[in-house]
Amino acid sequence: MTGQSPENQNQEESFGRMVREIFESVAIAFVVAFLFRTFLAEMFIIPTGSMAPTLMGQHKDVTCPQCSAPYQVGVVQGQNVNYSVCPNCNAVMDYANEAKHGNVNPNYPGDRILVGKYPYYFSRPKRWDVVVFLFPGGGNTNFIKRCVGLPGETIRIQDGDIYVKPSEDRSASEDPGEPNIQETAESAIRSGLAGKVEAPYRIARKPPEKILATMIPVYQNDFQNAKLRQMKMPSRWYQLEMTSAEGTNMGVQAQWQESADGREFYFKHTDSDEMTGWLAYRNLVLTQPQWRQIAMEQVPEVRPRLITDMTAYNTGMSGSYGEDGEMGAYSIPILDSFYGRHWVKDLIFETTVDVRSLNTGSFQVGLSRGNRVFWCHVNLTNGEVTLTIPAVPDFGKDEKRQKEFAQANENRETVYTARAQSNMSGTDIYQFRFANVDDQLHVWVDGKVLKFDQPTAYLESERVLPSQLDLEHPVQIGCRNCEVNLSNISLYRDIYYVAREREGSSEMSDFVEDSRYGMAVCTPPLELGSDPGLWDAFQKMRYVEFRLDTEGVRQYFMLGDNSTNSADCRCWTYPSYDPRRNQYLTEYYVPESLLVGEAYYVYWPHSWKPFWPNWKKFRKIK
Repeated sequence: MTGQSPENQNQEESFGRMVREIFESVAIAFVVAFLFRTFLAEMFIIPTGSMAPTLMGQHKDVTCPQCSAPYQVGVVQGQNVNYSVCPNCNAVMDYANEAKHGNVNPNYPGDRILVGKYPYYFSRPKRWDVVVFLFPGGGNTNFIKRCVGLPGETIRIQDGDIYVKPSEDRSASEDPGEPNIQETAESAIRSGLAGKVEAPYRIARKPPEKILATMIPVYQNDFQNAKLRQMKMPSRWYQLEMTSAEGTNMGVQAQWQESADGREFYFKHTDSDEMTGWLAYRNLVLTQPQWRQIAMEQVPEVRPRLITDMTAYNTGMSGSYGEDGEMGAYSIPILDSFYGRHWVKDLIFETTVDVRSLNTGSFQVGLSRGNRVFWCHVNLTNGEVTLTIPAVPDFGKDEKRQKEFAQANENRETVYTARAQSNMSGTDIYQFRFANVDDQLHVWVDGKVLKFDQPTAYLESERVLPSQLDLEHPVQIGCRNCEVNLSNISLYRDIYYVAREREGSSEMSDFVEDSRYGMAVCTPPLELGSDPGLWDAFQKMRYVEFRLDTEGVRQYFMLGDNSTNSADCRCWTYPSYDPRRNQYLTEYYVPESLLVGEAYYVYWPHSWKPFWPNWKKFRKIK
């Protein structure tokens, strides 16, 4: 029997080493992947739209055929979406009719995200973090929401905002024998008619980056509806009376020139009399009957409407198609709720300002809120930005400054100013943004948040109700003694958190009315937003409160950004056994033990084309 040659033996040993190295590499890769997934990060796909617009679940990514505005519409798995409503021009989009013209609008999967687990090994969730956690009601289902309530706090949802009472501010009258254990469903949620929110509750304010991440379009002037312009429908942006330096009205004069396509406005008035020319916005929302008139070449009468919590993502609907493709989209019933039910007082305005005059004049923007206007004035000579705030400044924990301001302004109308320096001087093009959100003003110039010499957060002396200002011109733009061109004009709104509760949780309305059983949740008519005669309804709006435990298990309160279509802590009811009371309690919080991690990055939005990534939507989650 002959032995194996040295050459063959070396080959076998080499092959054996190669196989062993492959297995070792694969094993190490699996171990590393397991450790990475277990301790560092994990990848998830968003299935639903409860976090829209921050994160998209399964949806359609569409472009309005009437005004070319892009928007997203949520799709429930296993259901068809045949129609939706454009948030910009309110036209009804018929997907079947679009498909006949070659514009197919497929369903896309939700965003794929990377969730970091390591942050919560060293710290705890902060307010406004986007958090992944296991559903507290049992099972291994992962949920993703935004954290709005921290351990020990009492959360109040009122007038679309989040208010917080810290644990140290709890009333001393509470039973010391019961260390703030979770209460039953009947007493843990207290509903009532909304009045002014008194101390120790304080509004929870979003930082600037969170405002930008959650703002929702109201109207983007770049997307003009050609049919409406052809029919000479009133424009949403229109001229107000000019005023002199002394404030005298000088009548409507054509100082603002609109571009041929309606996308830009040009102002030039450099005379020494320093007349101020005004542009104003009115929220002209076209309803389905009015669009039906337009389809029949009739000009409808459109009344301004309050800015509401309309969310295009929630307007997807199915229905039978009409024979006439032009009218099919207007022959199916559209829910009034698609146009929004609640007035939103928190607005964000942005535009591109092309300053063409050298070191002269001023540019200013006013945001209405109730019966007041909050002003941002830019001196184009030196770039100084001045905020005029008709409220009491919020000095936070600096009680001394708060007291000094109160004494200095006793028995006087409270208006104060805050100043900052910007680079808006000289002939150049600037990106400008002004926001009044969560009782605080922010100004951005070229993407930079300005720092002011006084607090831009303020305290409300009374509950804010809508006024004629909010109806007729919620936004005003003024220019004086300068040459300016405005483009990319857009108006956004903040999230409106609905005061939803578990009892009657299907009612997504803050309005209440008297009934034979007491105060009951009601749905206001669509005309409420445009008829001040119906605004007594704003006097009867509810709030809800949720109290988190101060001892034992650390508890967090989570809400979805898509407030009118999110199953979150407002409506969950799951049993939890409390050994201290020897009973099961109905809970609504997320215990710390079920936190998975912080949502960090959208690493794969839906492909724009087959195998072609949608590069613009790769983003850090804020």
